[in-house]
Amino acid sequence: MQRALEAMQERLYAAIDGARFERRSDLIVLVWPGLPIPQCNGAWVVEDSRTAVEALAEAIGEVEATGISAWVQTRSGHDRIRRQALDLGLTQSVRVPGMVVESAELVEPVVEIEIGLVGDEDVDGTNQSLATSFEAPKELFDEFCGPVRQMDEASWYVGRAGGAIVSTAVGVTLDSATECSTWPRCRSTEVAATEPRSPPERCATVSKQAPRSPFSSRARWDTASTAGSAFATSRSTSC
Repeated sequence: MQRALEAMQERLYAAIDGARFERRSDLIVLVWPGLPIPQCNGAWVVEDSRTAVEALAEAIGEVEATGISAWVQTRSGHDRIRRQALDLGLTQSVRVPGMVVESAELVEPVVEIEIGLVGDEDVDGTNQSLATSFEAPKELFDEFCGPVRQMDEASWYVGRAGGAIVSTAVGVTLDSATECSTWPRCRSTEVAATEPRSPPERCATVSKQAPRSPFSSRARWDTASTAGSAFATSRSTSC
């Protein structure tokens, strides 16, 4: 799962002017000045090693020099690097859900919802729904979703009920895997809706659709996440 997430981020950042994805031994440093939120700027930990611990302060400092709060993403068992992050003043910690599934494990939820790829006419409305759901500026989603839509490996889906946009999800096919990202508004199912009151089953329906096309081609397994893989630590700031 970690490799799939890394590969997706690396290809995404390569398509963005001014963004950087740099592998530094046991850390990956992410910088995206155009999207000033911690989740897109900081350090991903590859191995919980002494090298990673010693390099963390420099990575955080480099990100925060741009005026953006840094995010440190770890996995279960990365105890040394999490202690170092806390020692460096990163005090807000959150567990980020994720899973790995095979094609045979996907099931059809019983719900009526129209699902299709996002078209040119859907982009503005879908991003506005995301902005409403997250109570965040729409410009953040314009900045993020534009490059995602341009990726050959990506499929961006939208779900409608009664003609209204109610959910959205992105699937990215990478060699033998699909990384399916959704937005975490329906906390009871750990998948995302684009409307704060969208029923969880609508969210799940679109989330399950995202990996289907890749599964029918070359992907053997799928990873799904709302943002990352296990734990993330940042300074106590809003984003």
